[in-house]
Amino acid sequence: MEADDPPPTPSPSRSPECDCGITGNYGSDDWDSFSPQRQTVFTFIQALRDSNYEILDQTLSEDFMFEILPRSLGIPMRRKDEWLKTCRSSNILEPGYRVDVIDINESPGRIWIHATIFARAKTGQSYENEYMLMFRLAENSAGEPKITWLREFMDSLYTTHFANDVGGRSLKKMCDLPSSKP
Repeated sequence: MEADDPPPTPSPSRSPECDCGITGNYGSDDWDSFSPQRQTVFTFIQALRDSNYEILDQTLSEDFMFEILPRSLGIPMRRKDEWLKTCRSSNILEPGYRVDVIDINESPGRIWIHATIFARAKTGQSYENEYMLMFRLAENSAGEPKITWLREFMDSLYTTHFANDVGGRSLKKMCDLPSSKP
């Protein structure tokens, strides 16, 4: 490098707590400067990408609900236990995938994240999909933020083809457990 050359571009920011695989545009590099609700959401993402269902469960309220949108996909809403069961039985991605945050919007009790996930299926195929994750949070009796609701938009056409190619089943079939009515 010549003396007049600009310094190299720094790598994307990451949580200093660990190499958690969350990169991109989410503000400060200082984990302690994140709001408690943002820490909960990032812990949720890290636990999900690592298939750590014990930690994942700890980020959720007892009345947690999960919904994949658009509703035209016909995938029923899930309560906490049903959703965790679906995660355990239907996870076709290798743990440790990368989540690149494109944008994050936070207000009290809500976090919306636009992100791209880069992963590999357990069968070896690469997976790159765009998501909009809409979290609602509330404090539990100990004053800790817990995720009460997650609505997930994704590139459903891409995911449907991927589920067929990798898992030999449709996206709806992959998520097919008895539905919960809120």
